[in-house]
Amino acid sequence: MPRTSTTAQQLKEHVFAVNSTRVSLIAVQIGQGRLLEATANIRRAISALQDSADPAEQELYGVTLRFSAQLLSDAGERLIAEIKLRESIEVFERVGDNASVQLAYSLSELACLCAAEGRFSEAHQQIVRAMNLLAASVAEASGIQLQSQFATAHPTIVRALKRYLTALRSRGETARLEEAKRTFDAFDAAVRRTE
Repeated sequence: MPRTSTTAQQLKEHVFAVNSTRVSLIAVQIGQGRLLEATANIRRAISALQDSADPAEQELYGVTLRFSAQLLSDAGERLIAEIKLRESIEVFERVGDNASVQLAYSLSELACLCAAEGRFSEAHQQIVRAMNLLAASVAEASGIQLQSQFATAHPTIVRALKRYLTALRSRGETARLEEAKRTFDAFDAAVRRTE
């Protein structure tokens, strides 16, 4: 990765290129359990991107905030994680349609936190909003067949759904489970029609 970063620094859009490389490295470091390194790179990316007016750099900033929230949540710091997720959502909303998939992923992560805390109405609302955003992106891409299956293309939303449904089951929320089944079965059928 250092060679990639060196090459990125030489590009005209070096701030985006360097931080895009850094954000990719953060994902790898989290996946490998190298959390101290990931945390250091998160700090660097946030410092470099937070004040940027460039929409692409702001989108990277939002992704970095989501990674930060993931580490905080894993460490049991759910309140701070939620603050970071909500900030990432605000960033993606400002960026607009080009960040809709990233917005959906942050909404999915927020739904996971809400479900874990028993805030089922909010979890449901966030999942439905995320699914609607992703369905729109699938419909947009379907003309060129970029995505073949919703679940494989969007594992973040699938994970949020599983956590939400597991939380409902464990707390005996049968009415909410039935509502979720109706909502998400209808959604799944709509997505299949656009593929």
